[in-house]
Amino acid sequence: MKLKNNLLFILFIFIFSKAYLLDLENLEKSELKKLLLGKIDPQNFQYFVKIPPKYSIYTNLNLYIESNTLEAFIKMAKDADNNGIKLFIVSAFRSFNTQKLIWERKWEKFKIKDDLEKAKEILKYSSMPATSRHHWGTDIDINSVDDSYFKSFNGIKVYNWLLSNAGKYGFCMPYSKKRNNYGYNLEKWHWSYTNISKKMLYYYTNLISYDDIKGFYGDFLADDIDIINNYVLNIDESCK
Repeated sequence: MKLKNNLLFILFIFIFSKAYLLDLENLEKSELKKLLLGKIDPQNFQYFVKIPPKYSIYTNLNLYIESNTLEAFIKMAKDADNNGIKLFIVSAFRSFNTQKLIWERKWEKFKIKDDLEKAKEILKYSSMPATSRHHWGTDIDINSVDDSYFKSFNGIKVYNWLLSNAGKYGFCMPYSKKRNNYGYNLEKWHWSYTNISKKMLYYYTNLISYDDIKGFYGDFLADDIDIINNYVLNIDESCK
């Protein structure tokens, strides 16, 4: 019975993978824009699936992810486990509204009078709503979002294994360092499934404008900061 269930799960993922790869280019423009901006309901979006508790660090939460990304992560996690490395997903799909909560909480918390400087401070580690790669369901945070974890014995082992092996499964690290004094700080936990995210990035640059980046505190700064070029597109070359 266990073998049968495993085979059914693999078949399920395979079907979803092929459907997504074929349908991404054929989605209605309005639907594709909603996806790129994080304005979809992942429970009712046919190409997203719930992360099995076995692979989530939060076993009591329903986390969603793009189906191909989950398939690739499971392969990577199983191989990592065979090498004594435990990998878990901390965060995957994040909606516009969730990103808005994160952004606006920091906006109110940071006591910086100049709005531009405040936005730049938040942007060290958090994206403006409508600009986060987590909206796409292709990007995941692995094991911890605390840099101190990746300085611990286990964290160093995990990070070094990912650096050596994640690319074999289609994952890249978008925020490897600051580029041209812009972009997010180093995020050792953030990995992106390039087989899909590169397509997402292509459509984002062709479909999304500053008129779409609205509806949160400080949204008027998106154009001034040139958020698309200096942050969305300012990523590691391996992710382009």
